[in-house]
Amino acid sequence: MICHGVLHYLDDAAATAAIDHLASATRAVLYPEVPTTRDLAEVVDREATDFDVHARKGAWYRRRLMVHLQQAGAGFWVRRDTIPRYELEGAAGQ
Repeated sequence: MICHGVLHYLDDAAATAAIDHLASATRAVLYPEVPTTRDLAEVVDREATDFDVHARKGAWYRRRLMVHLQQAGAGFWVRRDTIPRYELEGAAGQ
């Protein structure tokens, strides 16, 4: 499993390239650990969180991750055809 929490510090081009590289280095499971604009507005602790980041919508990350991986829930993404999963263990349509 690879866990990385830096994508939100990169500009769009660098973050896209990093997602491509992380996905290719992932044997089975990736946990991106990246706050979205919704997370920054509604979830994170405003006093303990660095807001000097590139805030992006979840859809921005999903579009790029789905090129390589399938969403498995709980923030985990898996390489296609690596881990057998029940139908309800992923996002609809994957």
